[in-house]
Amino acid sequence: MRRRKTKPQSQRRRPYRASPLCRHRIRVRWLLAQRIRMRNYMRSFSPEERDSENDGDN
Repeated sequence: MRRRKTKPQSQRRRPYRASPLCRHRIRVRWLLAQRIRMRNYMRSFSPEERDSENDGDN
């Protein structure tokens, strides 16, 4: 029986969680959540009648 060839450490497939794409998507989702949090925070200080300022873009 032949021994299986093992890939070198550099060519071994990394898990998706450790990939740059996953880290980027996590960062993008965090930034989007921060933007929503910041908007809600700023809205709590502004007068309520100016609520629909940026909602009618499309």
